[in-house]
Formats: sequence, C-alpha cells, structure tokens
Amino acid sequence: MPTDSMVVYVAWHPDPPAGPDVSLGARLAREAYATWTRDPLRPIARGIGLPVYFRSASGGRRPLAISPDSARHTVLALLIDDRMVADPEWRAWAGETGEALLACPAHRVVCAALSPNAYQMDDRLRHLNFIRLHDRPLSEQLSYWRWGMTCELASALISESAPGSPPIRLFISHAKADGKELARALRDFVTAAEFPLHTFFDANDLTYDRPFAEEIERSARDRFTILVGIETDAFSARPWCQRELLASKEAGAAVVVVDALSRGEDRRFPYLGNVRTLRWEPTRPDDATAKAAIIEAALRELLAQTHALEILRRLRAEGLGPAAAALLPRAPELVTMLQEDVRRAAVVVYSDPPLPDAEIELVRRACAPGTLLTTPLQGLAQAKPLAGLRVVLSISEDLEGLAARGLGAEHVHDAWVEIARYLLAAGATLVYGGDLRVGGFTESLLQIAQAHRSEVGAAPAEAAVNLVSWDRASMIDPATEAAYARVARFERLELPADLRARFPDLLAASLDASLDSECIRARCYTAMRERGNALAQARLVLCGRTHGFRGRYPGILEETWLAIRQGLPTYVLGGFGGCAHAICAALQGRPDVMRQELRAVDAGRAALIDRFNLHFAAGSPIESEQVTADLARAGIPGLRNRLDEAANLELFATLSIPRMIRLVLEGLRGVAARGVPGAP
Repeated sequence: MPTDSMVVYVAWHPDPPAGPDVSLGARLAREAYATWTRDPLRPIARGIGLPVYFRSASGGRRPLAISPDSARHTVLALLIDDRMVADPEWRAWAGETGEALLACPAHRVVCAALSPNAYQMDDRLRHLNFIRLHDRPLSEQLSYWRWGMTCELASALISESAPGSPPIRLFISHAKADGKELARALRDFVTAAEFPLHTFFDANDLTYDRPFAEEIERSARDRFTILVGIETDAFSARPWCQRELLASKEAGAAVVVVDALSRGEDRRFPYLGNVRTLRWEPTRPDDATAKAAIIEAALRELLAQTHALEILRRLRAEGLGPAAAALLPRAPELVTMLQEDVRRAAVVVYSDPPLPDAEIELVRRACAPGTLLTTPLQGLAQAKPLAGLRVVLSISEDLEGLAARGLGAEHVHDAWVEIARYLLAAGATLVYGGDLRVGGFTESLLQIAQAHRSEVGAAPAEAAVNLVSWDRASMIDPATEAAYARVARFERLELPADLRARFPDLLAASLDASLDSECIRARCYTAMRERGNALAQARLVLCGRTHGFRGRYPGILEETWLAIRQGLPTYVLGGFGGCAHAICAALQGRPDVMRQELRAVDAGRAALIDRFNLHFAAGSPIESEQVTADLARAGIPGLRNRLDEAANLELFATLSIPRMIRLVLEGLRGVAARGVPGAP
C-alpha cells in the first residue's frame, strides 16, 4: 500500500565527462526539487513537500527501475535530449517504464523535448504531448518547463478527488474600467502556451444555467479553479470583483493576487490579503516574464494547497492530529472560517507555519467558543512528548552512493531539516557535532531552532547543543555564538587527558597532514562522539560516508557502534544508503557489506592504523573487524529504541520523510515515557 499520494521522478541523460553534471537536464532536476519539494538553500522554508527523486545514468547503464506502486500517483518527467535518444539502453528503459506507468490512469509520463530529435524516442512514448522546450529561448526554458510540469502535477492530484474533472481553470478577476487589457493579455498568453489550462475571462465564460456565485463556488469545491485577481486602481471598488474573491476564498479555492496599481486606491478591499501576491507593471501588458511568473505562481498555489490537504489528512490518519479536526491548507482568516465544516469543528488544523498570536486571536473570535486553532507543529509543541529528551544526531553525505540510488545531497539535507523541525516541536534538545560551513548541517540546525522558537514559542531553552572537537574550536567565533545564544550552546571539547599530558604545548593550529596529527584528530573525534552519547538519551543516524573520513572509523559507524555499546536507543535511517545502509545490513546479520567497505578503506590507511594502535590508542585500538562483528551480534534488538522489528525494518529502507518522522517520534515517545530499556 503506497504511503505517498504522489511521487515525481525526473529522468535525464547526464553529461558524459567525469565531474559534476552540468547538463540542462541536471539543472532542471535540481530546480524540480527546489520547486516541488523544498529549496535546500532555504532550510526554514516549508516548500510544497512533494517527493522528487532522480533517475540518471550513462555509459551503457540503465537508470534504476521505477515501481508503478510507489505512490497513488507516480509521475515520470523525461527530459529528452540527443544523448538520451542516441542511447539504446535509455530508449528501452524509457519505453518500458512509460508503458508500465501509463497502464494505470492515475500515473503520468510527461516528456520534455530538449532537442528537435526528442520525438525519435521509443514508439511507446511518441503519442504523448511533449513540452517543446527546444522551441523556446534558453532563458525561458526553465520557467516554461516548471509551468507545464506544475500544471500536470496539480491536475493529477485533483483528479483523485474529482474524477473526470475538466482541465484546471484560471478565473481572471478584473475591473473592466482599467484591468481589461491586462486580463486579455494574460488570457492570450495562456492560450499561446498550449498547456491544458482553461481561462475564465469574465462572466460570459460561465454557463448560463446557474447564478454566478453558485457557479464559482461549485468550481472551487471541485478544486480545479484558481482565481487570479488583477488589482488595478478600480478593482477594490467593483462589487463583482469583491464577490468573485469572497466566493473563491469561502469555498477554499486557490487565490493569487496581482498588484497592478498605478496611482493607488482610496480603500483596499480587505480580503485581498493572506494570499500569494506578485507585481505586474500596468503599463507593460506585454511583459512575458511577469505573465509567466503569475501563471506559475497560480499553478504552484493550487498544487501546494492540494498537497497540503493530503499531508494534513495523512498526519490525522497516523495519529499526529485530532481525528475530528477540520483541515485548512493555508492560514485561516475570517472569510475561510465560514466554510461549513470549519464552522462546526471544535478543532481546526491548518498548515504550518503558525500565525502570529495577534492575528490568530482575531480569527478565533469568529469561531464558536472553545474552538482550537492549531498547526501540526503547534500540536506537538503544546503536548511536548519529548520534553527533556536529548537526541544526538549523526549525519553526513555520501554523494556517490546517493547518486546510485537516484538521490542527491538535497534529499539528505531535506530529511535532516524536517526531522529536526519535528523533534524540536516535540520538545527535544538536539545535539550535533560539526563545523559551521555555509549551507552545512550545523548552520541549518541553528536556523531551524531559531525559527521554531519565534514561530511556536515553545522550543526548549536549550534547543541545540553544538559539540566542537578540540582541533576545530577556533572555527566558532563569538559573533556566531551571540547570534544563536537564545537557542543553542556551543561546547568546545578539550584535548583528551593522556594527549594533554603527552603534548603539553600542543596547539590545534600546529596540526598538519602527518600521521601523528591524523592520530590526534582521530582521538578528538572519538572524544566528541563519546561526549554526544553521554549528553543524550537517544541517537539518530542518517546516510554517512564510508570513505574519505578522518577518524578511527567512518563517523556514522563509530557513533552508532559507541551508542549501541552504551545501550543508547538508536534509530538508523538506511534508505538513503551510505554508511547507515551498511550498518542496517550488519544489524540484520549481513556484516559482509560493511566488512568489504572497511577492508578496502583500511588497506589504504595501513600506516595510520599501525601508528595509531602503537602510540595513540590508549586502550581503544582501531579494529574494524571487531566493530562489524559487534553490530552483527547486537542485531535489531541491540538498538533498544522502543520500535518492533517490523518498524525498524521500515526505518532501514524507507525514503518517505513523513514515515521517517512518524516512526522516530513513535520510538522516542516510548523512550521518553518509559526510559531507556535496561538503564539503571
């Protein structure tokens, strides 16, 4: 049974030379993730949250298979260029995958022609309507593709709740006195784009057998109408414009407002707010960039609202929200509280982030006495099921392993951000050992902790503890500590005592690339990991490199091994591959995966291992075989994480971030409520 309502796969043929993939396909794939999932460069932004995965391979290799059962709606976006057409493995893969997906009406295949030769692709795809990117200037291709794809995604999600519904419809609400030219320009722009998107230009486009308001409300309830209000100087004073906007909002339709004011208004219609707003200079009706941005924003708003409802329903079904709550896909306002199911509800749950207190108090006055208005994160924050619990996080990227699984660094970063967000909301304090690289995991954690405190106001006084190993202590400057002083504590660790006695005058700045320096660093990292385990009541493990590391073992491996030896409840998320995947295999009695990785790595570190074990081990030598054997011996029961075997096996494999969060929260609730199993 699929757990996701929709999953998107973006497939492209990479550039053949070694090194970073700089092809147009790779660029579009990264844009897809930022547009429909979340922007990894903006960790506190929510995004739409649609799962997006990658499919890319070259050198005669086929991409990974796609299961038609991965979600209720599986969408394959094929970015077809000359390399893909010329590659027989790709042609066969695309044809077979497309045929399997199209056998189910709920799934879709969307082909984008990056080259005039794209139509020579497999015959099983040639009947599809291609998005013709090669006909457009390079500067327009990105936005045009996002527009077409967003239209397809929204249409697929809507069709589930309204089978047989017509194409998405755009109602262009405008004042004829000064907005008709802009409205006509927008309508003509949509028509010329040749996407399955219909427009209402004015009341004459509606059917004659129903009153106006009834027709608008019926369309909005079917969830395939978007209202675009072109706010010119005359807009707010026109009764029909007011009625169109109010009817759409009350029915829960997607709404986008276009600011096209010239001189201004004597009184702005108060219900133009609480929606996405864009600027269009009224003297430039021919501005194609502005028109494309408006259409894309409208489609994105429809997709975001539709998927937000899916997420809220899933959270409610999984016990992460009140069973009888009314659901709103965007922040409530007075007019949306008039919806029939909302008026009757004792609890109204709307999408994060929460509204400010002053605004929510005003909205609450329109509700029945005692009505609770909340978001999923607020609900967790109010209950605080993990209050007082410290969770130490183990995470790093394995870019090569991610690519082999159809993933990128953005997937790991996204999982990290969302898990941290929910753990903080539940009242946990997060412990992490890392530096402050721009865009790195530590920076993201601190930003999330700060944003959570300002939004929910219920973060623990010490939301995050950042452990800094002795050799990296100078990387944390006082300005950084001051910036996050209200949510985080930076703990600089000392050089292990036996090394201080041995090297009384040693400074971190004097470390170099010598074997002795590397041995000292390894001891410092072990000390940091031991400190993390000592501070925390649980550890969470995600991805991780098995090569190119500094330390006794790969960081994720050492942290997991030490946690299990200590009896610390541990959660291993293995779906993203890397060291965590090898750990999962060992815990299931298959240590050879880890053993082979470590043998290959240790062979290149023989001199370092010998030097460390002879002169720096202090009773804890590097013994990779022993670590692997310990994990296999511990098995799944050794995780002691209050999850049964079936739940742990799902956690080992799932790529669904909501499922990861659900399972981790379930286990941690058990740890917080009943304590660590076997603890004194």
